[in-house]
Amino acid sequence: MTKHLWEWTMTTKTKLKVITSEREYRKALKTIEGLWEARPDSEVHDTLEVLALLVDDYEKRTFPMEEPDPVAAIRFRLEQAQMEPKDLVPSLGSRSRVSEVLNHRDRPFDFGRPIPLSD
Repeated sequence: MTKHLWEWTMTTKTKLKVITSEREYRKALKTIEGLWEARPDSEVHDTLEVLALLVDDYEKRTFPMEEPDPVAAIRFRLEQAQMEPKDLVPSLGSRSRVSEVLNHRDRPFDFGRPIPLSD
């Protein structure tokens, strides 16, 4: 057990509550850092897990992230791999289907299905 963790368990009991300010957020992060080496199945580790959930909740409320556009992700990956839309034909079936997908046409596309984009 690190000295910091020992000091925390002997001198402090963190009051767990919803994080509502930047100051509370920073304090929670610092506490998490000190508890990181807690022994699994210990009270301290349980506190660490709950505190991590509270931090996650605060981050989601304070720094919301929009879901990425799947077509933008496909275009980005094509660019990274120095590929062109025609390289998707083997995966999607036809040039017209590639065009439909990349141009957000009405026909639904299962974005849960992986599209192999290897070089």
